[in-house]
Amino acid sequence: MKPMITIFKFTISNRQSIGPESLQKVWEKACRTTDVSVGRSPGLRSDDKPTYTLYGRQNLGNLAEIEKRLRTLLDEMHIAVSLISVDRV
Repeated sequence: MKPMITIFKFTISNRQSIGPESLQKVWEKACRTTDVSVGRSPGLRSDDKPTYTLYGRQNLGNLAEIEKRLRTLLDEMHIAVSLISVDRV
């Protein structure tokens, strides 16, 4: 089985947060699979926003549709994100 790769990265406002379990559920729902994972990295400085990373298999599917569902789900939770798609190799 191929390893998971980074699909999306995002930051959210300093006044907002999302826990790993909630983020995992949102990501699974957006991808329509449980074969995904999430991560969070602190910023380099104490006042930097953390970066959230969404992982999946290389054959995850239609990323445009997944991104649309992901944005909708996060918007429904009132979480504003700066989301970037990471190029797949």
